[in-house]
Amino acid sequence: MSSINSLIDEIKDAVAADSQGDDPAAHASLLRCVQQLTLAVERPTETLKRLMYQPPTNLALRLAVEFNLIVAIDASCGGLITAGQLAEQEQVDEELVVRVMRAITAMGVCTERGTRRYSPNAVTRELASLGVSDGVKSIYDMTMPAAANAVESLRNISNRTPREPHETPFYLAKNHTLFDWLKKETVQRRRFDNLMSWRRREILRWYEVFPVAKLTLPTLRSDFSAVLVVDVGGSQGHDILGFRDRYPNLPGRLILEELPETLRSISEPLEGVEAICYDFFTPQPIQGDKLSYDKKQPFDQ
Repeated sequence: MSSINSLIDEIKDAVAADSQGDDPAAHASLLRCVQQLTLAVERPTETLKRLMYQPPTNLALRLAVEFNLIVAIDASCGGLITAGQLAEQEQVDEELVVRVMRAITAMGVCTERGTRRYSPNAVTRELASLGVSDGVKSIYDMTMPAAANAVESLRNISNRTPREPHETPFYLAKNHTLFDWLKKETVQRRRFDNLMSWRRREILRWYEVFPVAKLTLPTLRSDFSAVLVVDVGGSQGHDILGFRDRYPNLPGRLILEELPETLRSISEPLEGVEAICYDFFTPQPIQGDKLSYDKKQPFDQ
């Protein structure tokens, strides 16, 4: 019990630090303290049950998005909607709606206001946005088939790390590498791109952390034809456009490298940015650039 009391004191300090302003490090510290308290309070069987039942929880979230329940609850007139209304509006069996919503409300994604009555909360509103809802579909549809085949896939190669694309769990599930599958499944590709766009809005941009002016200005060439930044796998260009806006007077070319199907999906012109078709499993065509940015890339593993 003394360790629990100690964690409670740490949480109090973390809450005070987090309330001082929008500090990502302070907020991350608060979340870690809360997670540690949860683990300290849970019995071992409770921890294991929570971990074991994550796949059905993910399924409930995927179904809620698929059935458009989240958007309907978010748009509910007066902030309240019943299971019957959801069923009629979205053409889904009412008992199925109730079963899905039982898990959704337990997760805190929506709020239950009595028997079969639901209202939106802050999580509902975020999930109702296109980037997040498409993200739920994309991550589930990509990872769950691979996860379901992981044991067999690894057994087939004597339980070693896959070395070739055809050795991966995803390939066993879909008979394609991830990126070949995304090329073929255009709806999935659109969802993936929307997820990447949303992700980039939610994270601290690299140029907000990296001391660009301090480290690059002393050695920059004044030649505007030289390459300044290459954004490798930069999706629809949100990061490099943000860099352009932050440092509009830095000399040099800004280059976005992406797969052709992603570049074709960009609806707005990339003013001041060159778009180049590129697969990062092939040799890099741009050499001599000042900065290269390559953050989370989902390789075919």
